[in-house]
Amino acid sequence: ISTYKNGLKDGLEKQYDINDDLTEVLINTKTHKVGKLVNEIWHTYKVSDTQNIQGSYKNEKPYNGSFYTIENDTFKVLHFQEGLKDGKQYSGYVKELSFIKTDSIIYKSGRPFQGIKITNKYNLKFLQQYENGETVKTEILNSYGDEVKAIVTYSDTGIVTKTTSGKIINELIYLNKTKDKAKVILYKDFKKAGTLEYNKNKITKIDISFKEAGLDLKYYIDKQGKVTIEAKNIKYSIIVHPKFETGENFDFIDFLTTENLFMNKHFDVEAYFYLNKMKEPIAHCAIKKGKPYNGIIIRYSENKKTYRYKEYKEGKRVKKVRDLSKKQLLKALQDK
Repeated sequence: ISTYKNGLKDGLEKQYDINDDLTEVLINTKTHKVGKLVNEIWHTYKVSDTQNIQGSYKNEKPYNGSFYTIENDTFKVLHFQEGLKDGKQYSGYVKELSFIKTDSIIYKSGRPFQGIKITNKYNLKFLQQYENGETVKTEILNSYGDEVKAIVTYSDTGIVTKTTSGKIINELIYLNKTKDKAKVILYKDFKKAGTLEYNKNKITKIDISFKEAGLDLKYYIDKQGKVTIEAKNIKYSIIVHPKFETGENFDFIDFLTTENLFMNKHFDVEAYFYLNKMKEPIAHCAIKKGKPYNGIIIRYSENKKTYRYKEYKEGKRVKKVRDLSKKQLLKALQDK
């Protein structure tokens, strides 16, 4: 239930839920002024036996008090002081409609200081343990939070991620004292696939290669300085330039797999398709947020020994052609 003035939210906005006995329960109350959120109270969750979760906003961002959030089955009770996280923060996850509080974490001056911080990324849960402002251990759990998949350990020289049975997933070696420049050794199927180096939020060197799904995959920086992925089989190759940008410094989470790093669904990609022994691409496709957007995607069937392609315009597939010989494929593309 919301109140409006001159077309903008102004005053109280109340959210109700229905109990099993069909009675209404007040869940949340927000206060708006001239369309802007200035205060919020959560009535069903408390920071103590008597105190509701309540916080004030500045420029519609948490500023002072306590705030409740839930995202990807993970809930958090956050405390802010003058716009910075401060004091004890509670977190946990939802399982079978129950809230499971895993631990709490204390922030100082907006940074984690003591306790466990829960992060959701790549359909996994990361439980990062802090002591005196330093990360000492991270457990990587499945999306449900009930199975540990890997353990991350930290030292003055770097970070190592291993499975629970001790197999290495990746190694990160610091190259400077501030720990924002590093060399990463990446593994594929627990075999060394290559290395990369980064400086803050920019990759500076890459030399990675491995086989997957019948393709020879190679990651490198081309002569123009672009991050490049080349996937090649006996008939054709694909060259991809990921156009990812990260405003934050890299973290070990980014290097769990090459797919997470370079082909993240949030990134935009330019893909070029080549037939072997041809210097110029025969097709191109712009991929936005992991999905074809404008252009043509080509595939080759090893069983049928034929090509197929799909054409996309503004994210919609407009054409699909199968069972083409090399000659038929080239003619079809020339007619475009």
